Amino acid sequence: MARSSLALAITFLALGCGGSDKPAPPPFQCPAPQAPSGSLAGTLASVAFTPAEMGGLTLGPVTCQVAPGVNAQLAALVLGFSSFQGLCPPLLQYGICWDKANAALASVQIVNIGVGAAPSVPGPGTYTIPGTATQPVGVSYGRTGAACASLGSGDATAGTVTISTVTSTQVTGSLTGVTFADGSTLSGSFTAAVVGVPLNLCQFVAGCGTTTCLP
Repeated sequence: MARSSLALAITFLALGCGGSDKPAPPPFQCPAPQAPSGSLAGTLASVAFTPAEMGGLTLGPVTCQVAPGVNAQLAALVLGFSSFQGLCPPLLQYGICWDKANAALASVQIVNIGVGAAPSVPGPGTYTIPGTATQPVGVSYGRTGAACASLGSGDATAGTVTISTVTSTQVTGSLTGVTFADGSTLSGSFTAAVVGVPLNLCQFVAGCGTTTCLP
């Protein structure tokens, strides 16, 4: 799947993750109960993109080890927009460490980094890419061909993410002027179902050693 490069923007996150202060996972909702809706569309790697499924994850707060003897508290709102249906099963089985052949997936990541106190999951507001040191904001995408060979990927260089509502069942908002270095674009409104997949936020920002290719 399209994984965030936020670990590059906040490089200390890639040094390692611990596992304390985890809240109870939300109820499982797989598949997501809310059908995708909105005007979100764009061009990814020179190919028109309209999501077939949208999903939202509210993660944290969780304490990650960011350096030997140094911890940081993180909370995040993550949105996924895919060209295929069925985001939940691979998320449940592989976490974020998978790719889908002949597919495209875009994701939005808004992270709050706690300074002296536990952060809350980002809520309604307008967030400008790339955000700040304590609140990085990113949009990334990946497009694959046969055997999950990369046909293009990147991180947004400009644009804004507006979050209108965050509830236990859905996230609504819009992307405005999101552009990538390769000329890819995304814009429009969205209503994404919140899915109850208890992903480890530390793994999400640190990335994967290996990935599984799904047909």
